[in-house]
Formats: sequence, structure tokens, C-alpha cells
Amino acid sequence: MLLHILIILGLLILGIIITPNKKQSKNRFYLFVVFIVLLLLSAFRSINIGNDTEEYVLMFKKFGQTNNIFDLDTSMEIGYVLLNKVLYSISSNPLILIGITSAFVLGVIIIFIYKNSNMVWLSVFLFINFRLYYFTLSGIRQSIALAI
Repeated sequence: MLLHILIILGLLILGIIITPNKKQSKNRFYLFVVFIVLLLLSAFRSINIGNDTEEYVLMFKKFGQTNNIFDLDTSMEIGYVLLNKVLYSISSNPLILIGITSAFVLGVIIIFIYKNSNMVWLSVFLFINFRLYYFTLSGIRQSIALAI
């Protein structure tokens, strides 16, 4: 928890110092730093972090080891099953699923903030403190749908 508090304070202070004059290059730099920090935190987390992460890891292994994804008796979206199959063919380590989905979701959110926010540091602060960031850690499928 201390790590999260330090990250929030660090990003808040960095944002207030760097982006007060609304220059696009400073906003881009700040959002790049935010993206890297949040991506490292979410991509390399334990599978015990998040309510459903362990289930996603089990599904990743199940979908990856199947021969024909169309024969699976599952209520999952075919796109998500296909994503698991493709990522499993690259690596059987479940961190690839967590890392790729985290990068996609955070990337889309950061781009959205960049294009639509006049105060990017405040948008990042609200994204983290309204617990939307923490939702992306456990609701992987829902976060992908939100990003799309």
C-alpha cells in the first residue's frame, strides 16, 4: 500500500511541476512517465492481485492448451479466447497475458486523457484515486471492452 501512495504522490507532484503551462510536449512526457510507471506496476503484479486474476490465468492455460478454440464449451467472447490462444503460442507464461492487456488498456486510457483533458495531471490523479486503475487490475475482459 505504501508503494501505491508513493506512486500517487510522485505522479501528482511531477504533474503539478511539469504541466502547469499546458505545453503539449510536457503533457506527452508526463503521460509517458505515467504510462511506464502504471504499466510496470500492473504488468509485473502477482496473480494474487485482483479479484479475478487467478481465474484469468487458469483460463489462459486452458484456452492455450486446447487444439480447437471453437470446440470449447465456454461463455467467453471468441475474441478473448483467441487472444489467449495467440499469446499462449508466444509464451506459456501468464505474465504475457497480464502485460499485453495492461499495455493495451493503459495505452488507450493515456491517449484518451491526452486528447481530451486540459489538466492531464488531474485526470491521471482522478483515474487512480477513483479506483478505475485498480479495476483494470482485476477486470481484464471488462477493461479491454472499455478500451475498445
